[in-house]
Amino acid sequence: MNGNLNEIISKISLIIKDYKYLPEVVDRKSIASIDLHVEKWISQFDIEDREFVLEHTYNLLSENYYSETRYDNLLRAIAKNEKNEKHFRSDCFVSIQSHGGSQNEITEKLNKFIRNEINLSLPVLSLDNDNADFSKFRHITYLDDFSFSGKLIGDDIEKIITDLELDNVNIRILVFLAHSQGFYNLKRRLSDFVKDNELDIKFHFNKRFWGDVDNSISNGYSWNTSTYFPELVTCNEVLEEKGLLDAELYQPNYFRSGSNNKCILGNELDRRRIEKIFSSIGFHIISKSASPKKSMKPLGFSTYHGFGFGGNIFSYRNCPNNTPLVFWWGSYEETGNAAIDCWYPLMKRRGYYA
Repeated sequence: MNGNLNEIISKISLIIKDYKYLPEVVDRKSIASIDLHVEKWISQFDIEDREFVLEHTYNLLSENYYSETRYDNLLRAIAKNEKNEKHFRSDCFVSIQSHGGSQNEITEKLNKFIRNEINLSLPVLSLDNDNADFSKFRHITYLDDFSFSGKLIGDDIEKIITDLELDNVNIRILVFLAHSQGFYNLKRRLSDFVKDNELDIKFHFNKRFWGDVDNSISNGYSWNTSTYFPELVTCNEVLEEKGLLDAELYQPNYFRSGSNNKCILGNELDRRRIEKIFSSIGFHIISKSASPKKSMKPLGFSTYHGFGFGGNIFSYRNCPNNTPLVFWWGSYEETGNAAIDCWYPLMKRRGYYA
């Protein structure tokens, strides 16, 4: 690697050094050790694309990688804010996620900071608390870090309402960052749910501390989205290259038309290039699976037709599976499974494979 590439690699290493699932052989205290890992990842790309992909990855992670320090700083600030004390004393939190673990971990962290500030321990209730009196709490608070499609939150909220037969309660949904289209769908879903079941439940959606990611779609296209979302021309070029023009599963129902100049994915030319690179490699990865799930897409898992969700938000806790496959798919070590061994990930994901 030349000097410029090595410099960018080290910058990426500094960012991801606290990622939970780096290779076991990596010495987290040594940037040089992490550099070798990043170098192995980037070496899989075509030589002429490597510097471009590294620069893109660094720019992206600089903004969108949420380290444990960023989590702690936010949760500590919430605990220190005197305006929140009344909520801590009148609300309860829930721990109901069936998988993922983010809710438990974040709630425990917040509880620790609150105990340090005002010597108060938040009540955290689960589905096991079937005899709990939720009416004594002003709000039932559902806390999590990210919302992508909104499906997980919707499933969780409907489950706790149904299993615990909740009614005449207020439910607060508090997430650090949300994607606009999914959050819009979530609000409609929950509104329809309580209406259809004739429940008196009010939902309160707090402002997101880390903001919203715009991935909204209208009239069949989007130009302001900041997720990976290729234009129709790019989609057709990649599908033709892969012999998939007739594959309905990957034909986008919606497509991007133009771009926002302030988009984190770069200017129009750079965005088109990176989306094509990631899409092409993503389809190569999918081709190695004998029977991939229909939700497995090159730019991230999604139940919709097209190239995938296109997420570009990352956490030290785990890499979301709705980000491009190039970031997280595969294994650090040979497994004997061609579908897994076909790619060496930058941030291996803890979870299930297709």
